[in-house]
Amino acid sequence: YGDLFDEMTASSLLKMDMDGNVIGDEGNYNEAGFTIHSGVYKARPDVQCVMHTHTRAGIAISITKKGLLPISQDAALLMGDLAYHDYGTPSTQTECEALGQSCQKANNII
Repeated sequence: YGDLFDEMTASSLLKMDMDGNVIGDEGNYNEAGFTIHSGVYKARPDVQCVMHTHTRAGIAISITKKGLLPISQDAALLMGDLAYHDYGTPSTQTECEALGQSCQKANNII
């Protein structure tokens, strides 16, 4: 996918429009990442930042039937503002729209 996280600098970042066109200097980008982020931005103009992670804890919660349980103070902070999104092919327009629908329900999505 290009640079490793510890190799990235501010000049490594690309500016893109909502249609996936690179603005300014050309460069490569992760199409799946663009789909995920643009789906949220299109559906939620109030959102200023999208953070997409694959932490071990997040992955573990995503595969359990009951999801996140209110068994810690950290979990309790999210309970009223958490939605779940089924896995889908991340580089399709259908998935972009589905992510947009999921983020209408809450500010945090697993």
